[in-house]
Amino acid sequence: MQHDDGMLVAPTGFGKTVVAANLIASKGVTILVLIPRETMINSPR
Repeated sequence: MQHDDGMLVAPTGFGKTVVAANLIASKGVTILVLIPRETMINSPR
């Protein structure tokens, strides 16, 4: 089985969520997103 790994890095307002959602949908795969816990704790709500 072959795996394609990737990372999407772009500035605020680029549309990373939209780009990632489209890539995931086009591949028809399940993904796992990992972020540092501190990122979530310190993120604006």
